[in-house]
Formats: sequence, C-alpha cells, structure tokens
Amino acid sequence: MKSEEASPVPLSDMKYLGDQFPVQVLSTNGPNDIWIRPESLRSDYLTLSRVLSGYYESLGQKRPLGLSELSQGMLVGVLRFGVHRAVIKELPDDPGDAIDVWYIDDACSGQVMWHELIQLDDVFKKIPRMAIHCGLVGVAVIDNLWSDACSLLQDFTFGMSGVLHVENAVEENSSFRGNISVNGEDLGDLLLRRGYATERKYYLRQGF
Repeated sequence: MKSEEASPVPLSDMKYLGDQFPVQVLSTNGPNDIWIRPESLRSDYLTLSRVLSGYYESLGQKRPLGLSELSQGMLVGVLRFGVHRAVIKELPDDPGDAIDVWYIDDACSGQVMWHELIQLDDVFKKIPRMAIHCGLVGVAVIDNLWSDACSLLQDFTFGMSGVLHVENAVEENSSFRGNISVNGEDLGDLLLRRGYATERKYYLRQGF
C-alpha cells in the first residue's frame, strides 16, 4: 500500500547504506514483498512515535474525522495505544463496519473504527515512511508452491532481525532488491533448499 502523502525514504538521502546493512524484518508477504526497517532508522522511528503521541495528547480532546471526510488512500492518524500513521486501504459499505488500514511505519494491516481516525498535521504527513519495501533478487518461486514458500518465509522471519545484501535499488519507490539473511540463513537459499524455488540469477547492483 503506497501513501500519496508520506513519501518513501529517498535512497539518495540514505548515505549510511553500503552493500549490506542490518535490518528489522517487519512483515513478509512473499519473496518480492518484504518490508524492512534499517536498524539505523530505529531511533527515528521511536522518536516519531513519541512525538506523535505527545503532540496529540497535548491537544486534549481530539475530534475524529467524519465519515464524509474519509477517502481511500488518505493518510490519517489512528488513535490506538498512542497515535500511528496509516493509509486507508478500503472503506466499507456499511459505516458501522471496520475500516481497513495500512500502518505505513510498521508495514502491517489493521482494522479500525471511523471514530479512531484523526486528521494529521502536515508536518507529520511529510515525514518519510519508516518501512522500506524489499524483494529477494532473482528468486523464482514455483507457481504451485507459492503459498508454501510464503508461509516458510513468514515463519522464519517473524519478529527477526537480519542483514540485507543490496543488489540493486529502485529510486522510483525506494524498493531494494537483494539477499536477506536471518540468523545466518540466506532466505533465497532457504527456498531453494526446500524445493520451493528454482535456481536464481544474480543481477548487477545499481548505484544509488
């Protein structure tokens, strides 16, 4: 889910990135749909969470957004154990049903009620997302084993930290292509060894 207002972290601004760097794996939906947070952004993420919650708590009573003000793709604040930035994925037909959202800094989906959504100030909209999209380079998953491959990656990476070896980076959407190792295990090699993918090809790394 891409937000129209909160931009990705520009690769040109991430000078600390080299050929490999430590990351936290946030969510895994398949070999080409992995969300990570560089460990170098951990302090920025914690600061954002603290400032967001503290700012809106200082405002006292916060007016929730009305149903007529909500739209698909809108960046909002979610009042749930603090304040979290999220994009509305889909609005229900019945206003009494939950709204599907994507938490842009934590790379996970959720369901909330409309009265939990508040308007974000522009300053918080302009802060880049704290989650980065990544795909395993050159891994070709066998079609009828896609579900098994996804389950394996989810189980293996849940709540884990790892290392991303950058092969190339796409400036258009700040998406990396590379090899990710968790506990010393390369995820692409893991898929190959379990028979879920065919031999992969390595691509030349592109500059930032």
